[in-house]
Amino acid sequence: MLIKAPSRTDLHQVYAAPGCPVCTLLTRSERRYIDATLYEHVTDVKWREEVRAARGFCALHTQHVLDVGRSALGVSLVAADIIATLRDLLPNTSDGGALGRLRSALGANSSGAQLRPQRPCPICSYLGELAAVYIAALLDDLASDAGAQAYAVSSGLCLPHLNQAISRGGPGLRVVTEHQAQAWERLEAELNEFIRKSDYQYSGEAIDAERDAWRRALLLLSGK
Repeated sequence: MLIKAPSRTDLHQVYAAPGCPVCTLLTRSERRYIDATLYEHVTDVKWREEVRAARGFCALHTQHVLDVGRSALGVSLVAADIIATLRDLLPNTSDGGALGRLRSALGANSSGAQLRPQRPCPICSYLGELAAVYIAALLDDLASDAGAQAYAVSSGLCLPHLNQAISRGGPGLRVVTEHQAQAWERLEAELNEFIRKSDYQYSGEAIDAERDAWRRALLLLSGK
């Protein structure tokens, strides 16, 4: 699918959304990718070759396909293609019939390597390319006064995307790192407040905005 940089309007909208703005953009793009490929472009020969070589999708994106995909027919066509390919590749052995073939396929000897994925999950690859484009667009935007001002309300980047931004560098990186330090300081304070109020001595105090701080912290550490 076409790799397209987000507009400044799109960037400024996701700055105001909860969580890492790059993750938010990627979540939207992932849903569009799943729908487009499995609903509209499932007959695309090149894409089908990629999925076949990957032996399907990784476990995480398989679950996402099941959660957000709209086309049972598209999934059926892809799955039937992969299973037929695997069946043809299943090695014939003389050491125990079906059990021997299965052991061989799973790696008991070198011929079983054919059943393993020959390339990464197509959704992982697509989102990896998109992430680089989105981070470049964000850094370019933050080099402007308007971008830096809009980013002031952001929750900050998740740790994986922050590391990517630091590796890429550029004028906008100063805004990213300064804002990140402030975002982490606020989040740490919320976590500590949640911990304090969870103590029986302070059980009478209401847990307010810090109620979901632990969830937000995990997502900012791992990426969504």
